[in-house]
Amino acid sequence: VVSVIADLPLRRARARGAARWLGGWQLASIFRARTGQPFTIQVPLDANLDGNLTDRPSTTEGLVFFEGHRAQRVEVAADRKVSDYYVLGRDGLVGRNTARGDGLVNWDLALNKKLRFRDFRSVEFRAEVFNLLNRANFGIPVRTIGDPGFGSSVNTVTPARVVQFAIKLGF
Repeated sequence: VVSVIADLPLRRARARGAARWLGGWQLASIFRARTGQPFTIQVPLDANLDGNLTDRPSTTEGLVFFEGHRAQRVEVAADRKVSDYYVLGRDGLVGRNTARGDGLVNWDLALNKKLRFRDFRSVEFRAEVFNLLNRANFGIPVRTIGDPGFGSSVNTVTPARVVQFAIKLGF
């Protein structure tokens, strides 16, 4: 995470005329980036017969893992079926957190200008852009082998680009 607040050195804020409008601008920005969150692949039944539906597969052979920015992170090869990934009555051999979701990149930006009048009166103009890059940051994929959408994210963790404007009166 990187955050910056900078006063733009265009003109002095106490100047008169056009210089008054050109000066006194402030830029604020927050940039976030991280790698994908790890997740555990599961089979759709109680393979080890312990009463819990949180069993891991016996193998990852036949699973296709994808890299890069995409909603689809893993899929089952066309020649495989769900029963290839467990042995009834035994624990799965695949460890926890063996797959990774999509990474996150988000950049928010704000620009504001404050004009002061007599006494303590002021007006502040502000423009804000959230998710400036308009990047889809996908959530954790469906992790149970055999489920519809297995290996694909069905949601995003940040909204699409949002632009908003504000005026604040101080008196």
